[in-house]
Amino acid sequence: MATAATPTLHVDLSGTFGVVFWAFVVSTVLFGVSVVQGYFYYMHNRDSASLRLFVALMLTLDFTTTALSSQSLHDYLIINFGNPFALLYMTKPYISEYIVTGIVTILSQLFYASRIHLIATNHYVRWVIPVAIGLLAFAAFGFAIASTIQIFRTERLISALQYDRMKILAGLNTGLAALCDIVATIAMCLFLASRKTEYKQTKSIITFLLFITINRGLLVAVAQIGFLTSYVSAPSKIYWMPFHLSVSKLHVNTLLAMLNSRSSLRSKTEVTQWRNDTSPTTLASPASKFSYDDRSAMTFADNRHSNMPVFRHDPEIDNDSSSNV
Repeated sequence: MATAATPTLHVDLSGTFGVVFWAFVVSTVLFGVSVVQGYFYYMHNRDSASLRLFVALMLTLDFTTTALSSQSLHDYLIINFGNPFALLYMTKPYISEYIVTGIVTILSQLFYASRIHLIATNHYVRWVIPVAIGLLAFAAFGFAIASTIQIFRTERLISALQYDRMKILAGLNTGLAALCDIVATIAMCLFLASRKTEYKQTKSIITFLLFITINRGLLVAVAQIGFLTSYVSAPSKIYWMPFHLSVSKLHVNTLLAMLNSRSSLRSKTEVTQWRNDTSPTTLASPASKFSYDDRSAMTFADNRHSNMPVFRHDPEIDNDSSSNV
């Protein structure tokens, strides 16, 4: 006697949570990059305790976003496997991840503002630009909190993401955050470009810093603008999730890359210092002309000027070296 086939429930999640899964894979890879960069930072830098604690905090928050994302996927795909109604609601770990991402973003932006304040020599630029960056960062974080409150008011329904109020709040949050990073990047590029010098070594250092600054601003801004455009166009399709999960990772990665780049800059300046100290020079040599304006470019992403080697002219060393030639 033939038995009737048991009907099975087939739900294709490739267009929705399939995107979330691959977004999580990419963000996890980026977290691995953060871990490697963090390892190199603690192995090769001897910064102040406050800066080292700040880096540890950023790495901890980066790990937290990854853990919360994995817990959300576990809730959807494991605990609620076969329960399509669970897919209608946002999990509490996901909402928590949204807030933690906002914290990572504002901390990164405020750190960048503090670097501009540190190296700027013009009084106007030293205060106005960092304050503007700080105001934009706090405004963006405020709208992130407002978006979270709105999600709970709509009972965590994913369909509520397409409401106009939710679009406005999320749009203001992401738009202001992107504007903050763009302003910071442009301000730093203009400052570095204004450091005119006749010495090839200093020019190469400034070019290297410009490369890091532009890449940092470009990566973060693209992720934020990508999230904004994809969310506003199709909020319930979750195509914006890859951009969202990448934002906090890019902030941490670019911050650590900026800090770790100082080792490369130090090695370049140490080689130049050794060559200038062991070869005949005069009082008009580049070693004696190296000014504060040139050194200020190398203090980018550093918390103390004393961490960077300083070129000094020593007539006694020069006379000894010239007598040996």
